[in-house]
Amino acid sequence: MISAAIIGLLTILYNIIIAIIENIDFITAFNEFWTIEIPLWTLILVLAFVTVIITINSLKRKHESTPENKFLYDENSINLDKQLFNKIRNELITQENIRWLKINNFAGFSFYADKLQPFDKFEYEAKKSDFEFLNPEIEKVNIDLKHSVENLSNILSGNIFSEGDNRLSVPSEWEVEQPERFWKAVDEIHAASQNVGNKYDELIKIGRRILKI
Repeated sequence: MISAAIIGLLTILYNIIIAIIENIDFITAFNEFWTIEIPLWTLILVLAFVTVIITINSLKRKHESTPENKFLYDENSINLDKQLFNKIRNELITQENIRWLKINNFAGFSFYADKLQPFDKFEYEAKKSDFEFLNPEIEKVNIDLKHSVENLSNILSGNIFSEGDNRLSVPSEWEVEQPERFWKAVDEIHAASQNVGNKYDELIKIGRRILKI
C-alpha cells in the first residue's frame, strides 16, 4: 500500500517536472507518459529484477523469523552435554562457591586461598578442547562464563596478596597509603565477582531447562 502510494507520487512529480521543462500542460505530459512504448525485453528484465528482489526479501524475512538454534539432540549427544553440565555444577563450581563469591567483601578483609580453587580449577578445565557443549545455546553461555572467570582471575592476580596462614587479601595498607588504588581494586573485584555469579546462574538455568536435569 505504501509502496503504491510512493510510486504514484513519484509519477505525478515526474510529469510535473516534464511539463515545466517542455512547457506543456500537465495533462499532456501525463498522457504522453502513459503512452511511452517500452521494448518487451526491457519489461521482462524489469519484471525479472523485481521478482529476484522480492524473493530475496522473502527468504531474508523467513530466515530472520526462524530460530537460530535448530540443534536436535540424539541419545549420545545429550548424554555428553549432561556429563559436562553436571561436572561444572557438581565438581568444579558449586552453588556454595558462587554464593561465597557473591557475598564476600574484598575490601581489605582476608580470606582463605582455597576459596578460589574452584574457579582456578574451572579455568584450567575450560581450556581443554572437549570442554564444550554440543548445544550451541548452552555453549554460548558457557563461553561467557569462561570469559568472566578469566577476567576475575586477571583482576585478582594483580590486586590480592598473601597475608600468611594461607590467607589472601587486597593489602589493607593500600586503603591508607593508596586509597584510590585500593577502592579501584575492590570495586573491580566485586564487579567481576558478580559477573561470574550471574553467568554461572544463567548457565545453570538454561542447562536445567534444556537438559531437563
